[in-house]
Amino acid sequence: MGKKNVEGIARKSAVVKGQAESVAGRMNKIQLSLFALALVIVFMRFWDLEGIPGGAYVDETSIGYNAWCVQKTGADEHGVHLPLYFKAFGEFKNPIFIYSLVPMIRIFGVSVWVLRLGACLFGLGCVILIGLIAWDSLGKYSWAMFTFLLAGTTPWLFTLSRVAFEAISFPFFIAFAWWSWLRATKQGSIPWFLISSAAWGVSLFTYSTARLLIPLLFLVLISCYFKILRARSVRFVAALLPFFLCATLLISWSLRNPGILTARFEFLSIMKDNADPLTIAFRFFANYLSYLSPLFLFVTGDPNLRHHTARGGELFLFTFPALLMGLWYAWQNRQKALELFTLLGFLLFPVAASLTRDEHHALRTINAVPFAILLVVWGFRELADWARNKRLLVGLFAAIALFETATFYYDYFGRYPERAQAYFCAGLPQALKTAFASRQGPLYYSPLAFRDEDFVVREPYIQLLFFGNLDPRTFRTNGLAGFGIYPYQKGMDLPAGSVLILKDSDNLYTASHRMLRSENPDPAPQKSVLIEEIKVPISSDSVAQSTLAPRYRVYRIP
Repeated sequence: MGKKNVEGIARKSAVVKGQAESVAGRMNKIQLSLFALALVIVFMRFWDLEGIPGGAYVDETSIGYNAWCVQKTGADEHGVHLPLYFKAFGEFKNPIFIYSLVPMIRIFGVSVWVLRLGACLFGLGCVILIGLIAWDSLGKYSWAMFTFLLAGTTPWLFTLSRVAFEAISFPFFIAFAWWSWLRATKQGSIPWFLISSAAWGVSLFTYSTARLLIPLLFLVLISCYFKILRARSVRFVAALLPFFLCATLLISWSLRNPGILTARFEFLSIMKDNADPLTIAFRFFANYLSYLSPLFLFVTGDPNLRHHTARGGELFLFTFPALLMGLWYAWQNRQKALELFTLLGFLLFPVAASLTRDEHHALRTINAVPFAILLVVWGFRELADWARNKRLLVGLFAAIALFETATFYYDYFGRYPERAQAYFCAGLPQALKTAFASRQGPLYYSPLAFRDEDFVVREPYIQLLFFGNLDPRTFRTNGLAGFGIYPYQKGMDLPAGSVLILKDSDNLYTASHRMLRSENPDPAPQKSVLIEEIKVPISSDSVAQSTLAPRYRVYRIP
């Protein structure tokens, strides 16, 4: 070979090497950028958990107080030792989230921050697991990180990760059971099959809708993977044991306590009025289609401000074309077990919620999140192949996506806490803490101080028990009177040294979003001394309107 040929080959090799190093450098920069964004997302999830949203709803404090009772006495607020389900007001709460809080309360104490930290950890765990499922599916770190970023910022999961509702444990266990199943089928591993089966079984106890959806999902999963499982039938049947043990526990408890787990459903059911079968079927399919509609998923979402911000849908609007493409991709590849299960898992997500009268309920459909996110990621992968040389279009789309995401988070951390103040009784925790810290005698409270956005007094007893860290054994025997705590009525003659909690007004928003002030008819007794006034923020840009903000007031009787 001539000298010139050798030199030419060397130059070409150097160019190829330089191009490879340049590509590798760009990939490293992309990966570092994705990792930095992931850290920002994690930080946002934990930022000011107790203050945004402000206050605490009674479901949160009920969950927290019962977890504290278990940690302190081994029993719930009613004295039932290590219950499978926790009796609350009008329902029985599921056990997984409550028991998961017990060790955290033991370490950090009981507070709203600890309760929401537990929810945040479940949400973050779900985000990580969805990323791992995408990694198993797509086999690339960059797509796994993109999935993590998308799942971590999605409003549906983000909003519900920052309030202490038991439903947040449901998508976590779906994602964990699903990822473990993928490990098991790829490796033919009995331990992974056992872990997955146990996780599917435990998920039965995460949320009320899981009792219907999990058996359906598990049956669909087995059907989708039947060809693979048939070759390992003996091992697989043995690995099903944890799920059936959990299902047997649920069934036996239900038989010993008939009607308890279905009491709330009977109140919310589309069959409550004993309508004819055709009417019930129409209601079901109308609800089902409404949950699959772009209106719920991308435009308005859940109207309840405890579940959603009421700004945009449960998923970002920019993911709409990707979800459509992902559904098409899954349908085209439905002969593959993973794609078919993902498609059917998404189509099944509204089934349980469609049996209830409430529309667009984000909690009852949170099981959709793992399936929706994976479909969106598949859709983006397909769109990425199509748009590979369309840099201007890709740049414009990326700008729109960033703008929508930034707008959501600007609103969430800025204006949403004001809009949601009545939904979480903002200001009440501070008033209760002040009253308990200041009391030198009996504590009196106006029931009107515990009204929510519907002007309904919501279970003052559980708020007082939680924020007062009141001993459950005394409460079981003597109620709140055992702690010297009593409801206040206008004109009562309060003893010297007692403390009184009042709220001066509530704000009512009309259908046209006009704010009206409603005075509470419980004035403070004469000669009472104001200890502290807690102003509740209202959603208003007007300085004049700020004078309409409700106020909690704590008084001492000299």
